[in-house]
Amino acid sequence: MTVLVTGATGNVGSAVLALLHEANIPAHGTVRPGLSTDQIRLAETDTAPVAFDFLDPSTWDGAFEGVELLFLVRPPALSNVPRDILPPWKRPSGRG
Repeated sequence: MTVLVTGATGNVGSAVLALLHEANIPAHGTVRPGLSTDQIRLAETDTAPVAFDFLDPSTWDGAFEGVELLFLVRPPALSNVPRDILPPWKRPSGRG
């Protein structure tokens, strides 16, 4: 079982990543593309960070390759969950 942890550079995500590492559960922490490695505050693990951006579909396939579970920390800037996070086929039509 491999877990993908979003928000891995923040307080919650880095703690989850550290706990998974401590429990010997394979996990990858995500970072936005373009961050230099000195900006990444990932928990001390032997796993390299994975490039992922909620708003950039070109990063999705690579980030989820081999992943079975997701720990999702929604970025505060993505406050409209149906619009920003749900896949297009799951979004409400807006008709009511």
